[in-house]
Amino acid sequence: MRSLLVHLDASPACALRLHVARQLAQQHGAVITALFAVTPGSGNLPSSFSAAAVAQAVQTIDIDGRLHARAALEKSLSLGGPDVTWVEAVAEAPLHALSRHALLADLLVLGKRDPSGPHAEQLRQDFAESAVIESGKPALVVPDSAPPREIGRTVVIAWKPARESARAVNAALPILQKAQTVHVLMWQDKNDASAPASHLNRLAAFLCDHGVAAQTHALGAAPVHLGDAILAETRRLGADLLVMGCYGRSRASELVLGGASRSVLRNMPLPVLMAH
Repeated sequence: MRSLLVHLDASPACALRLHVARQLAQQHGAVITALFAVTPGSGNLPSSFSAAAVAQAVQTIDIDGRLHARAALEKSLSLGGPDVTWVEAVAEAPLHALSRHALLADLLVLGKRDPSGPHAEQLRQDFAESAVIESGKPALVVPDSAPPREIGRTVVIAWKPARESARAVNAALPILQKAQTVHVLMWQDKNDASAPASHLNRLAAFLCDHGVAAQTHALGAAPVHLGDAILAETRRLGADLLVMGCYGRSRASELVLGGASRSVLRNMPLPVLMAH
């Protein structure tokens, strides 16, 4: 993990994403690029405004957002630690800009905001999951309400013998290798006749080969609301990071997520490292 790309916007929570990204960079000797990319919104402007007035107001919103993000970055840098390279998207959709810059990043650091929070209109509601699927890169999704605690001490892996889950585990290996405790959860999939224990044993052996000692938990038949069950287990185990696959597909105008991915992303109280 040598290259991190953190997304910044006009929201106060970008300071939290910077904190998390710089913490990871410090631990793993990584470089950080901060990308400021938003969609200026004019939904709150009166309809009687002229086109020129709307354009001027949108430009002001964009400038104000950039200033807020720059201020958050400067405050973070004033505390010492890893440096951050600033870049910004100009006349480019945020998702497209992020996917382009993600080509040379090992891990994305994204926000998952409350749609009723400040500046929510500047990003599409499904921005984080869309970025994971469109970019093809793993991402650490940080909820805007998460406390600024150190992550990676107690890690929970929600395991499913699938490509997405395997990619998430591989992306998380540098963090898992430094963790104090790693738990692996697995429920019985009704479409898989193999016992969870056999899958867990193989994953535990793989992790051991990479210097990670994991505790495995076979949790019986998968519940209807699997995402809620995963989050309940992270709370029970005191996890500060969840690792899981992001199951879904993207089309030109449609994003379809699996039930567990959708539920976790909607209700996540802790950072989640996801891959598609």
